[in-house]
This record gives sequence, C-alpha cells and structure tokens, in this order.
Amino acid sequence: MIRGSTFLERNFVLLVISINLVVLLTVVVWPVFYVVNASFYDIQLGVPREFVGFKNYTKIFHDHFFWEYLWHSIVYTVGSLSVSLIVSMILGICLNGIDKLKGLWRASILMPWAIPVAVSALIWRLILNDQIGIVNGILLRLGILHQPQAWLGHPASAMISVILADSWTRIPLITILLLAGLQGIPTELYEAAKIDGAGGISRFRYVTLPLISSTIRVTLIIVGIFIFRTYTLIGVLTTGGPGDSTQVFTTYIYQTGVVYLDIGYSSALSVVMFTIVIFISLSYRSSSRTS
Repeated sequence: MIRGSTFLERNFVLLVISINLVVLLTVVVWPVFYVVNASFYDIQLGVPREFVGFKNYTKIFHDHFFWEYLWHSIVYTVGSLSVSLIVSMILGICLNGIDKLKGLWRASILMPWAIPVAVSALIWRLILNDQIGIVNGILLRLGILHQPQAWLGHPASAMISVILADSWTRIPLITILLLAGLQGIPTELYEAAKIDGAGGISRFRYVTLPLISSTIRVTLIIVGIFIFRTYTLIGVLTTGGPGDSTQVFTTYIYQTGVVYLDIGYSSALSVVMFTIVIFISLSYRSSSRTS
C-alpha cells in the first residue's frame, strides 16, 4: 500500500502518471479536439477560417464520392478479412498439429507481418508488374495467360490485387491469434468426438468453431478496424487508381485535406470515419454481452 511508502516514492508515482497523461493529451486528445473543432470551419489555404457549423457534415451526406468510396472501403475490408480469415484458419490448424520445429514455423509465419506496410506495397508492385512481375511470369509459362496482364491497371483486377496484398499483411497476426485459441481447446474433446464417429469436418464444425468463436469475433473486429482505416498500402500501391477504382475512405480524406487543402471538409470526413469505427466497436461489445 502507498501508506507505507516514502514521500519520494509517492511523488515518483505521480510523476510517472503525469508524464503518461501529458503524452496522452499531446498525442491523442489534442489532435482529436483539433480535428473535431476544424470540422465546423471552412479552412482553405490562404483564406481566413470561417465558422460554418454543420455545413461540412451536411455536404458529406450529399457527396456522391463519399458514398462511393465508403462502399469501396466496405468491399476492401470485407474482402481482405474474408481471405485473411480463411487462409489463417487453415494455417492455424496446420501449425496446431505440428510437433517438430514449432518455433521455426511460427517465426516464418510472422515474417510478412514484420515487414513495414509501405515496403510490402512496393514488393507487391513488383510482384504484380506487367513486365517483370512474377505473377505474369508464372501464368504465362503455364499457358493461362497469352500476354502480360496489368493487374493494377484495370479497375476490376486492381481492387482484387489490393485486397490480396492487404491480406498478405494481415494473415500472420490472425494466424497467431487463432492458433492461441486452438491451443486452448482440450484434446479430450477431439478424442471424444472421434470415438463418436465424427469426421474431420464434423469435429471442426461442432468442436473447433464453437470454442474459438469468441477469438474469431475479437480478431474480426480488431483487424477489420485496422483494414478499414488503412491508407499506406493503397496509397503506395495504386494511390486510389486506376481512375478511382481503389479509392477508399482514407485516401479520399488524404486527397481532400492534403491535395486539395480543404482542411475543414477533410476534418469532417475524419470525424465521420472515427464515428463509424466507434460504432463498430460498440456493436461488437453489445453482441458479445448478448452472446
């Protein structure tokens, strides 16, 4: 207890707490306050700021680009989550059944996650390059393609390409989280199900999935928020192109605030995005309590 502590020790605790509070206020609270405040103003470069109230928010809901890029963000998030979850589940089950060189296999799985996202985007630009890319090289040798394909140059294939590239960066973390859940399942349950005549698919459906459902929910909400608010990968890989086929919510905020220098409107977009993320988090908490 603090009662038995010296005066210096009590002050040291307060000093540490104060430093953390100052950092929190500087890095989190102040930027959030500034963005929320700026969203009520018309802030243009070289023009005095003007208070406009909720005009920026009204403009958002009449902005067809907002709805289009919000839909792109949903497609991007759901697509990347789906691919990542399926692949990670397979990898997690495989790793859970490996007894030899466990550390080596798990370390190798984490390698893509350890690479910075910007570097991963550059790697995928080379992989998908229409002239020197390994994807075109393999498909051409197999006879699937007869001429190089510009995967990032066509609207349909560009979105699929960025989804696959993003999944590659998410799979390691999801695999480790699912593996932790799988290791918490008692082997006796699998043995009992096997004695009852349950096959591999039945054991997965009636034993594995119910027991790791909470882990899957937590993983989906955390990684889903990360994907929804990501900018770096798309910004480096396609910058929202070709056209606006891979333009998502975050790249639209960047374009509005940094390229067109409309700080007030981009701040309002940021507040809307923050609200969406908070709503998703609260919905998850509500569903978790109900379940």
